[in-house]
Amino acid sequence: MGPKVEIAVGGRRAEGSLEKISLDQLRLDPTNVRFKHREKELPEGEVERYIWEEEDAKTLYKQIKTSGGLMEPPVVLRTSNEQFLVKEGNRRIVCLRKLSKEAHEGKLAKEGYKYTKDHFDSVQCIVLPSELSQKDVDSLIGTRHVSGPKEWATLNRAWHIYDMYTRDSMDFDEIRQILGFGKGTVIRMVKAFEKTMEYGKKHPEDKYWFRKFTYFDELYKKPELRDWIEQDPQNLDAFIEWVAMGKFNDVRDVRILPGLLGDPDAAKIFRSPQGDIVKARNILALRDPTITSQTFAAVKKTIEALRAIPRSEFIQATHDSSRVKLLKELRLEVDGLLDDIGKMKAEPPKSGE
Repeated sequence: MGPKVEIAVGGRRAEGSLEKISLDQLRLDPTNVRFKHREKELPEGEVERYIWEEEDAKTLYKQIKTSGGLMEPPVVLRTSNEQFLVKEGNRRIVCLRKLSKEAHEGKLAKEGYKYTKDHFDSVQCIVLPSELSQKDVDSLIGTRHVSGPKEWATLNRAWHIYDMYTRDSMDFDEIRQILGFGKGTVIRMVKAFEKTMEYGKKHPEDKYWFRKFTYFDELYKKPELRDWIEQDPQNLDAFIEWVAMGKFNDVRDVRILPGLLGDPDAAKIFRSPQGDIVKARNILALRDPTITSQTFAAVKKTIEALRAIPRSEFIQATHDSSRVKLLKELRLEVDGLLDDIGKMKAEPPKSGE
C-alpha cells in the first residue's frame, strides 16, 4: 500500500492511496462515457483501439514521449489483489501501453530517446478506497470531466449528468452543488438528453442517435421553445420527426423556430413534406431581411446600439464636436443609401432584363 492521498468526493473527503502499478495490471473501463452508445460492452482490445483512434490520443502520446511520463496520475479502482479498473485516465494508459511496446522493440532508442526498455512499464496511480459507491465515483469523475479542468464534449457531459440523475438518484440541487453548475443548466442537460433518448427509441435506424443531442440542447435553451414543448406532447413528436427528416441544415437553425412557427406562411412551408429550414427561412426573410442577410443583421445591431446609448452620452455630445460629427456622418451615410435606393427604383429596367 502506497502513501495516503485525500480525494474530494461529493462534498466530503475520502482517503485513497498513491501506488505504482504495472500496466498489465490495469484494465481499461468499457463503461467509459466514450462507449455509452455501444449496445454491448467492448472487449479490452477494442476499447484500446477506439481510444487510440482519437486525435487527442495522438497529441497526448507525443507529449508523454517527450516528457517521459505523466503529469497527473490516473485514478483506478482495485477489482482484485492484482487487477485495477481505470476510472479516469484511460487515454493516458493507452498511450503508455504504446510507448512501452515501442521502448521494448527499440523504436524509441532509434528515434534518439534514452529511455530504458521498461521505462513506461508501470505508472503511479491514485487507487480509490474500496468503500466508494457508484454515486461517489460518478461524483468524482463529474467534477473532473463535467465541470473540471478536463471537460468532455457537451454530449458526454450531459450523458454523465443524466447518469447521476437517474442511476445515482441524485436530485438537481445535489448535482448542482457537486459540479458547480447552475440548477437551470443541470435541468436543461437532463431534459435535453431524455428527449435525445426518445428520438433514439423512435428512430432505431439511426445508429448515431446520440449525436442529435445538440439539437435537443438547443431546443431547451430557448424559453419560447421550452414552453412550446411543454404545451403539447405532439410538439415534441413533431420536432423529433423534423430532426429525423433532416429539415435542419445545422443545429443553429433551431434558434429561428420561434419566429418560424409564429409565421403562418413559413410554418406551413416548413411542415410540408417537401419543406425544410431553407424554404421557410426565405419566407421569413421577406418580412425580416436580417435572417438571411449579414448586412441587414449589422444594420439592425447598429439601430439597437443607437437605441441603447445612455443619456449621459448625449449630454457629453452637446459639448463634444467630434461626437456630433460622427453622428452627422452616420446620418449622411443613411441618407445617401436611401437616395441611391430611390434612384434605383425610379430607373427603368434595362433591355434584356
